[in-house]
Amino acid sequence: SSLPTVLEDNMSVSKDAGNDDEAPPSYGQASRFGQLGHSDITLTTAASDAHERLARVIDEARSKPKPVEPAAVAVSIRNVADARTAAAVPAVPLQAHIHERRSRNRASACCTLFVLMASAACGVCLWYGFRVPPEPSGASPSAPPPSPAPSPPSPPSSPSPPALPPLDVGRLSCDSEVSGSTVGEPSLGGEPAGDASFLFCVTSPGRFTFDSCGSDYDTWLRVWTLEDADEVAECDDCGQCELRSVLSTTLVVGCYLLVVDGYLTNEGAFSVAVGCSGGGKLA
Repeated sequence: SSLPTVLEDNMSVSKDAGNDDEAPPSYGQASRFGQLGHSDITLTTAASDAHERLARVIDEARSKPKPVEPAAVAVSIRNVADARTAAAVPAVPLQAHIHERRSRNRASACCTLFVLMASAACGVCLWYGFRVPPEPSGASPSAPPPSPAPSPPSPPSSPSPPALPPLDVGRLSCDSEVSGSTVGEPSLGGEPAGDASFLFCVTSPGRFTFDSCGSDYDTWLRVWTLEDADEVAECDDCGQCELRSVLSTTLVVGCYLLVVDGYLTNEGAFSVAVGCSGGGKLA
């Protein structure tokens, strides 16, 4: 039983000890003292023992330290740490803190801008390098593209006559004679020797004779059409004068060119007589 209950029971018993008319203590009260019947000495001894026990309990309670809960200890330690931190680190004013944050933001923005510009420059360099690759030095030139298929050959055309020297137009007529020299003159065609040329026009078709018997070298006579330079007649060593040719041919109306040529490289003074027969006329 608890201490207050024992004290209360002992005080009740001591108060009512002198009244003999009272009923004896109940079974519960008697059991606390070990007997049903009791005297004044017994009750006095019980009260004294109760007081001694109370004094001992009070002394023991005072001598024992008061337990400290862990939660309270943790709160105390944290409060002490906060106090020490607050004492060691002075409080930063709000304006200085804002200024420091702005400075950090500006520095971060500058670094970001620099990184972006460097990335853009690298991208441009890479794009230009891939777009126009440098040609390696010492590399063999690339193979030329295949040539297109050859076109079919065109039909051969008549060679155009070379540039003609000045012509004695109108000097050739029936029963006339022309003379000159082929030394140093250009070759108009045929043999490589120098040539002399004369223009004449047939106004009436007939037979025409060109006689070079009066020449002093081996002659070769030719007649070309004036329009196309087609050779319509030629003679070498023909006629009665052996090496000095006599050309006789039939011509139709048109303009022609008489070429006084030499065999191979023979050149010299020439003389050609013109004869008309068979109704042929020259202009």
